[in-house]
Amino acid sequence: MGRLIARFHAKGVFHADLNAHNILMNEDRLFYLIDFDRGEIRHEGGWMQANLNRLHRSFMKLLGQCDYFCFEERDWQYLHEGYTDMF
Repeated sequence: MGRLIARFHAKGVFHADLNAHNILMNEDRLFYLIDFDRGEIRHEGGWMQANLNRLHRSFMKLLGQCDYFCFEERDWQYLHEGYTDMF
């Protein structure tokens, strides 16, 4: 998932609503980002980290709301490592 987001960011693709609900995973464990209706192409900048922060908040919010949602801080570390490996 981190690599996927990094590929979008590397091309300047800003997802205005990057949250857990807009990430899909298929049976082959491939990830997809959906809902780009307010997306933009931007130059590299602070928006990239802000986008990741928004996603992290989304995961934490779901963790507090849904008993069936599994997420730990180490999961975020794995995502972040995948993201930074692309840069």
